[in-house]
Parts: sequence; C-alpha cells; structure tokens
Amino acid sequence: KMFLLEITKFTYRLKGFIVSNNKDIFAIQCVMDNINFEQIKSNIWQTEIIAMGTDINPRKLKEIYQKYI
Repeated sequence: KMFLLEITKFTYRLKGFIVSNNKDIFAIQCVMDNINFEQIKSNIWQTEIIAMGTDINPRKLKEIYQKYI
C-alpha cells in the first residue's frame, strides 16, 4: 500500500496488477487519492501498471515500485 500512496502523488489515474515478492496478486485502481486494491486469484505472473499523470515517467514509476515491492 505504501507504493500506491507514494505514486498517487504523481498520478491522477492508475490501474493494473501487482505481483508481490511472495507471489500474491493484487488488482489496483486509483483515481487521484482514492485507492482501491484487492487480492485476487489469477494466473497473472508479472506486474503490469498503467499510469496517467503529470511529471511521471517509466523510470520514476519503476524506482518507486522497487522501493516497496
């Protein structure tokens, strides 16, 4: 959740799937600071995130992701 709290500072819309280090899978939906995430059962094996915002780029998103996941 800390990843989502930090990344929403730079985004106005975020959605996707996060695979944690212990292989739990979470579906995420964020609009501004409204954050929704839930653990799901799926065969997704890789984190995939779509982010829209200002002053955000893939490198910044990856740095923040790696800091927490």
